[in-house]
Amino acid sequence: MQAKRLTPGLLSTTIAAHVHRLIPLQWAHTSSITTNRLNALIPSNVLETANRLLGLGQRLAIWVQERRTQGFYDLLSLRRTVTMHDPEGRVVTVDTVQQVRFRQNQVAVLLDYVWGDGDILREYTCSPGVPVDCYKEGTRHVVLISLRELKSRGDELSFTTHRQVIGGGTRPSECWESEVYHRTRRMEVRLLFPPERRCQRAAVTVQSTGQTTALGKDNWSYLPDGQQELVWVCLKPRLNECYLLRWEW
Repeated sequence: MQAKRLTPGLLSTTIAAHVHRLIPLQWAHTSSITTNRLNALIPSNVLETANRLLGLGQRLAIWVQERRTQGFYDLLSLRRTVTMHDPEGRVVTVDTVQQVRFRQNQVAVLLDYVWGDGDILREYTCSPGVPVDCYKEGTRHVVLISLRELKSRGDELSFTTHRQVIGGGTRPSECWESEVYHRTRRMEVRLLFPPERRCQRAAVTVQSTGQTTALGKDNWSYLPDGQQELVWVCLKPRLNECYLLRWEW
């Protein structure tokens, strides 16, 4: 949201409106305080200062809101590998490695957000920690993980998860969503396709703006076992943003 810029007319009209609220109604028609006279009374440097303060206040409000929602740890890096194990897309595995730096003291749990089609939590494992609960929140599942020890501000941790998805990649056009819940330095999504079925094209869309970027030859490679690899990297992704990686195969 962009702040409305103050102009002499807007500022003087606002002042005049507040003044007329304070004086008796019978005086309002004879008051010498008019919009035109107020325009002449307001120096340009006052307007400039007022606009600067207005913009600063809005930026401060955004900064405070982001700090409230960025969670109790930062991600130095996140690397997620999505592997299609058969040409039909019936079996898919998701392996994630997160380098975590804690922002608070006395942290004993982590949350892992999971969503998608099919049976999405088959053979779920994590390290370190133990999954102690799982509940649904809207369209996503939340896995509550106990670390079995307390972490302090500044501590770092390498956290890995593995899960299998049954029946989640069977359509000709698929999509992987990456939502940013924590302040993140580097986010990487890696797709592996079987030798029998190649990916034909792929693109990334920023959900809030609709901006779409097609992935080119620099994003593709082939592994010695014949798998096709697609890698997308985003540096400092926007907090609370959702990035949609779509592909056709």
